[in-house]
Amino acid sequence: MSRHFVVEKSFQAEDPEHEFTAHRGDVFDEASHSDEETSPDWIYVRRPEETDAKFLPLSCLKELEDGVKDKYKRSRPEGSLQHSDGNGESLTSTSPIRPKGDPSPILPREEPTERGPEASLGQLFRSIMKQHEEYFTTVSQKREQSFKKLSGAVEEAQLELAKCKERNALIREQISDLDELISSERAKWQRLAGISPSAAQKTK
Repeated sequence: MSRHFVVEKSFQAEDPEHEFTAHRGDVFDEASHSDEETSPDWIYVRRPEETDAKFLPLSCLKELEDGVKDKYKRSRPEGSLQHSDGNGESLTSTSPIRPKGDPSPILPREEPTERGPEASLGQLFRSIMKQHEEYFTTVSQKREQSFKKLSGAVEEAQLELAKCKERNALIREQISDLDELISSERAKWQRLAGISPSAAQKTK
């Protein structure tokens, strides 16, 4: 005699071809299955008055005693997939536990990782950075020291250039003063020698 079950915890099928999506309160009847290697954590069931049978995890089911099945509401059509049941309970999945055997829902399967390559590259980069952290720190410190030395050299060159400009201006001023002094002394000696400025101008 087949057993009857009521869904206590809603379940979202990950492989609709071989699994039911069940909501809390749905009723299922045990169905016969030829695969003897089916996992004890899963059971092959069908909806009442339907012939199509699929798997459900026993963890979301509760076995009913004889005569109690009619007290529960009939199972809802599988086509109306919902993210939560009427009581606000979220649909759950027991993907880590699968029936054994073939087809695919009976065998354990790995979920595809869309960001696998990116995650691997990130882990590799972090591992390299951790292994060479001391080296990178030393290089960074040396670069900072070099930058400070370069900045100091530039500032020193700018100061030296400013000093050169000041010395150049001072030399030009001294040369101008010397020219005026020479001109003054020349005129003085010309006067003492009795040479007029016009005559001295002609002798040049």
